[in-house]
Amino acid sequence: MHKHLLRLTPLRFVAALFVVIFHYGGGVPPFDAPWSLPLAESGSQAVSFFFCLSGFIMATVYGGSHVSAREYWMARIARIYPVYLLCAVITYLFNHGSFKAIILQLSLLQSWVPHYPLTINAPGWSLSVEAFFYAIFPLLIVRFYRLGIARVTVAVGLFWILTQFIVSYCHSHFYGGYPSISHDLLFYFPLMHLSEFLVGMLASMAFSRVSQRVSETHRFGIGIIVFLSGIGLTSLVSEVASLFQFAIVVEDGYIVPIFAGIIWLVASLPTAWSWPLESRLLVTLGEASYALYLLQYPARLFFDRFIFPRFTAMGQTSHFYFFVAMLVVISVLVYRYFERPLRSLVRRRANLAGRGLASDHRRSPSGESLSVDSR
Repeated sequence: MHKHLLRLTPLRFVAALFVVIFHYGGGVPPFDAPWSLPLAESGSQAVSFFFCLSGFIMATVYGGSHVSAREYWMARIARIYPVYLLCAVITYLFNHGSFKAIILQLSLLQSWVPHYPLTINAPGWSLSVEAFFYAIFPLLIVRFYRLGIARVTVAVGLFWILTQFIVSYCHSHFYGGYPSISHDLLFYFPLMHLSEFLVGMLASMAFSRVSQRVSETHRFGIGIIVFLSGIGLTSLVSEVASLFQFAIVVEDGYIVPIFAGIIWLVASLPTAWSWPLESRLLVTLGEASYALYLLQYPARLFFDRFIFPRFTAMGQTSHFYFFVAMLVVISVLVYRYFERPLRSLVRRRANLAGRGLASDHRRSPSGESLSVDSR
């Protein structure tokens, strides 16, 4: 496992925790204070961070690998589907859902159809988007390395700007509020989030090039430049949008250039500074963050129905922190005793054992060698 990917793992836990706080921490100290309220409300943007980080990791791991598209897709299914299915089934037992909702949920297509992104297990909408990224990734990574870093930077930058323009224009002129078709198309439709994944892939490609040419200290210094450039770029877009009286929609990747800078900074941390992020505890929490993210809704349904009614003397604050603590514990247990074993089982059944796909952190990119055949 690459060290710079290992130290990124705890960031996944932090991002997932922000999503939980955003959903259930309203009015709970310290997230009710004026200084912390904007931070708590930014939890919805953590999903954009996940998409960007996913692009970074996928491009780092598979950019120089020699695996077929089929092997890649099966490895992704083994990675995400067991826990996804578990959480969908648990949620369905509480809330049920229409036949169409069930089919869309099980096929990871709910984000493509208005009125259905948040059905069954609501957080699963982002996995529907992620599944789209996985489906096209083998084609994307080959094109990235054929085009080269300069042309990819221009193409991804223009696509990000175009996405922000479309989202801002539509939000300013056609947005019908929640719930509405326009809301689902603006906030959950996979194409609206593709730029976030592409920016992560671009950051990985640039990071790999820089890592081959400069020292650890210089790599971190360049990361500071990337981070500040991300702030400058988003500020510029905001100024332009204000000139045309367009609304800025932060949930659709508006601040993803800043996220790319954060990822670069953490990935390039000097060894003397990064050791806490590589601790076993934080890495385990990061690995369990996927289960934590998907379990938050079914776990909350369970707690509201069976746990909290037994502790009526507890206030909202106590309920929230008790829920978060138990959610973290349950997520770690699900990761260790369900997610990992099922992942290995699916991989064995798909005949992927021994092909180097057991981890998402296998090798660094060195060229356009991921095959897009389906053998």
